[in-house]
Amino acid sequence: LAPELRDRVNAAIERAFATLDDVALGVSGGVDSSSLFAMALRLSRARGQPRVHGVNLHYGGRGDDRPHLRELCDALHTEVGRVRPEDCASMLLESLVIDGAPVPWPGAAFQIRLGRLARECGASVMLTGAGGDDVFNGDFTIFAERFARGHWLSAVYDAARLKAAGGS
Repeated sequence: LAPELRDRVNAAIERAFATLDDVALGVSGGVDSSSLFAMALRLSRARGQPRVHGVNLHYGGRGDDRPHLRELCDALHTEVGRVRPEDCASMLLESLVIDGAPVPWPGAAFQIRLGRLARECGASVMLTGAGGDDVFNGDFTIFAERFARGHWLSAVYDAARLKAAGGS
């Protein structure tokens, strides 16, 4: 299944990039965003477009991905723009309301600053690996349990047929 997943993600990246000149990718050093970033850079380098810029919310803590990001950048011979949490402090009040509506997530100031950094790099759009953990509603065991009970064929079939919210 891994080669098929890779092919489908590559095809999705190619579709998303078809009309873009400059793309920013939010990359943490974790598996989802790092995979997306590496695949996007490979496509960009092979075709010469679109330009790809990495942007990162750079902070430490439990499960710190910064060492992985450093290894990723070294392996890909690239750098990413970094935003530290203290760089976002001035945007905290601004981020509480967007377009006249209250903003319900606490990381909005971080996302606004990353978006501004992406724009400063020349990007017209920013993509992330956010939501990768939620492909199976955050619970991969729904297929693994059926597989373990001996219903392996239907578990694999249903996992392969899984569609994202909105039918895409």
